[in-house]
Amino acid sequence: MLRAITIVFVAFLTVLSLGACAIAQTKTLTILHTNDMHASFVPREATWIRTTPRPHVGGMVELAAVVDSIRQLRPALLMDAGDVMTGNPAAEIDYAGATGGALFEMMNRIGYEIWTPGNHDFDISRANFLRLSGVARFPIVCANLFDEEGRLLGRNLPSHIIEKNGIRIGVIGWMSSAFYNLVSRSSTAGIKLETDFAVLQRLVDELDPKTDLIIALTHQGVEDDSVLAAKVRGLDVIIGGHSHTRLRKPVAVNGVVIAQAGSNCENLGIVNLTVENDRVTAFDGELKQLWIHTKRPASPLSQLVDSIQT
Repeated sequence: MLRAITIVFVAFLTVLSLGACAIAQTKTLTILHTNDMHASFVPREATWIRTTPRPHVGGMVELAAVVDSIRQLRPALLMDAGDVMTGNPAAEIDYAGATGGALFEMMNRIGYEIWTPGNHDFDISRANFLRLSGVARFPIVCANLFDEEGRLLGRNLPSHIIEKNGIRIGVIGWMSSAFYNLVSRSSTAGIKLETDFAVLQRLVDELDPKTDLIIALTHQGVEDDSVLAAKVRGLDVIIGGHSHTRLRKPVAVNGVVIAQAGSNCENLGIVNLTVENDRVTAFDGELKQLWIHTKRPASPLSQLVDSIQT
């Protein structure tokens, strides 16, 4: 009888040990990110290069090719931190019922998985922002923009959970506290902005037991991202935009990984994370400059780009 009890007890301990190992299992994730693309959907001349002829860089087709090449190698999550609009006539062309809508259809075809808006995405009007949101086939997160009734603006969600490579990733969107100073009064009429980080802290606290990783996807600039990292507990990563900062490698502030990818669709930000026991245990990354080396094969994306370009 004692021998049987001992065997059962050992088996129980083995199960507990296996469970603990599963919980502690090390997993990896690559975050691919852009920000402040400003309608730069085609390559542009690299004006800072002194050689003649100058090389070309950027554009949606090259971006898509690089994203696809990374996705073939490892699990990757593609996100954008706002300001898709303004800076190119493409942002003024009607498509799918929205002015500038073709830019969001390009993002659909590239396979963006989540987006937070920037101030320039409201430049045309509040109504057009809502129409642009309707073109997007990916979740839109922004926890601090509300309508007259105190409801989140349009399709905005405060946060969204994505599972990738067995990692539950909570993403919270956040708009700059300078929003009213960055957008015309006609476009901000009736929009209410919450600037208190306590709102974001509550969301982090709610997401923490449901997730393995929490990302703030922000459009406020790298300096404010550093403040956010210092003031909000429980964040793991901040993917930012607005200040057009080219962080060649992600940095850590108060234990929070911060990254930003410059502007004008010239770079793809890459952040590689090791996640274990509900936290980031290691990270590295880079900016991948989107140099144009050769013409890419025709695709539904390139056909759309060509149709807008002509």
